[in-house]
Amino acid sequence: MDDLFVSAIVVVVTAVIVAAIFFITGKKKREKEAALLQLAQRKGWRYEKVNQGKHTGFILRAPEWTLESLVYSDYRTSEVGSSTVAYHNRWLTDRVSSTHGLVMIGPKLPHAQLGALNSLMLRKALQLMLGDEADQAESLVEMQAGRSSFSERYSVWAVNQEGVEQVLTYNLENALLRWKGKELPVLKFSAAGAQISTRHGRLDSVEQVQEMVDLGMAVLAG
Repeated sequence: MDDLFVSAIVVVVTAVIVAAIFFITGKKKREKEAALLQLAQRKGWRYEKVNQGKHTGFILRAPEWTLESLVYSDYRTSEVGSSTVAYHNRWLTDRVSSTHGLVMIGPKLPHAQLGALNSLMLRKALQLMLGDEADQAESLVEMQAGRSSFSERYSVWAVNQEGVEQVLTYNLENALLRWKGKELPVLKFSAAGAQISTRHGRLDSVEQVQEMVDLGMAVLAG
């Protein structure tokens, strides 16, 4: 009888703790959503909440740009408890473009002396950062650009130097050096427009969203 009583207490306490965790987590999520909505209203942006099964998150829209912060969840029914979660944060505009082919600015890639293996690893890293435009990785060449403090943190890849000179302005270079996020952003410029992206977590705070928008505004300012 004593064992049953103790077991019942353990079950009840566990249920209370789990309920409290869900309540606190839900409350924090609602508070963050409210703060983002207030930011959007204050700035004159349109806020859209996304909750479409596998896709959750939000979209911000302004006259010159769009910012998406989405989480893609893929729960596989064939494998019990198996799931894949991917984060997609993107700031996009068609007001700025590259007329000299694709240009990509991203985290500094290592240059270990590994010969062909190193080249293969670099191409794979480029393809991962390029996403939908991964097929263009073969045409890109790393370019020397910016100050030493910039080149220590970022790599610049392009078809030619003219493309780099067109999009990497002094203003944008300064904005990239001011970036405080743990994950450095990836910037892509093409004939279709410009894009800034991160993939290692959602943008769920006002500070993170504002930092992404500020970098986007540096892209637009040229």
